[in-house]
Amino acid sequence: MKRILLLIAILAGLGFMWSCEKAQENPVLDTTKLVPAELKSPIAGGNYVLLQINMDKLLFKVEWDAANYILPGIVAPRYTIELDVDGNNFAAPATIATVDTLVFELTVDRLNNAMNVLGLEPGKQAAVNMRIRSFIAGGAESLTKFSNVITFTVTPFKFKVRPIWLLGNGTDAGWNNRGAIEMEHVEAATYAKVTNLKTGSGVFFKFISVPGQWAPQWGTDANPVQIVDGVRIGNLSYRPTESIPDPPAIPVPPVAGSYRIVADTIGLKYRVEPVPTKLFVVGDAIGAPVEMISTAPGKFYTTIKLDGRENLTLQFSDGVSARATRFGSESRYGHYMSRLVEGENSKVVMPAKAGTFRVEVNLATQTYRIVAE
Repeated sequence: MKRILLLIAILAGLGFMWSCEKAQENPVLDTTKLVPAELKSPIAGGNYVLLQINMDKLLFKVEWDAANYILPGIVAPRYTIELDVDGNNFAAPATIATVDTLVFELTVDRLNNAMNVLGLEPGKQAAVNMRIRSFIAGGAESLTKFSNVITFTVTPFKFKVRPIWLLGNGTDAGWNNRGAIEMEHVEAATYAKVTNLKTGSGVFFKFISVPGQWAPQWGTDANPVQIVDGVRIGNLSYRPTESIPDPPAIPVPPVAGSYRIVADTIGLKYRVEPVPTKLFVVGDAIGAPVEMISTAPGKFYTTIKLDGRENLTLQFSDGVSARATRFGSESRYGHYMSRLVEGENSKVVMPAKAGTFRVEVNLATQTYRIVAE
């Protein structure tokens, strides 16, 4: 009998040791004990006036202490620097950067871009909040933690670049180099414009750099146009001075209509793609589909009344049928301004605020903007 009791005791002890080893192999993380990052700089209450002339200069270093995820051997957290309008409680933050380090050198241009994403008016001082979001890549949402908040004021600038102009007998400007159509800046050395194009034999267009002058200009070369999913893609040929022969003009599409024309003056490529002449807003933020008002080719707006509920969304659509093409935000935090991307799952999350908002779309720059009225 004693031998049986001893055997039972030994087996129980082995079971206890095995369970302890398993617990050590698969420890459970108590998320309530996680220590978030602590934001150290910039200085709270600082005031920054941004100027385009300084856009490439360092404004300040964003620095923080590391978040502590308790368990040894867990992968290092990543950090996202977020910015939002003071008083908005980070309902619509702009992402400045996501990094693996504990310091980020913030340039004037980077902060100015974040201010633009938040829809803040250039030349007008605004109070903003900054925080650090820490997370484990691929981990659960419960592992996301937020640092303390630092508040400071910023006066953004309106980015200005030297434009280029569109002309040709395929456009409404004709070959009048003093009445050419100004293109809109998209990014880097890329410009775009939505306009109506004519068609027919001997109908073309070009780009010029200075109104009233034929040089510098951009035409094309002898290579054939590539057509991908209805988009015409070709090479640009640059004429820097009058002493260089004119490059060939760019042929128009075979069908007249409304087109988005894009010129990359560094990559020396152009694109011509059809765009809708009507645009609708759909989604639970609007109820029934609403046709937007066109103010110019490729530019639309409408007004929406919100009741303050969270996570109301909308999309922009070229029709109301199930087969219509829909567009949404490039960013899940794009409450106020962002790039448009095509896709059924791409949506614009509206501000969780009651009031009337003006929603604007620019198909040339492929952006939208939401402004409280």
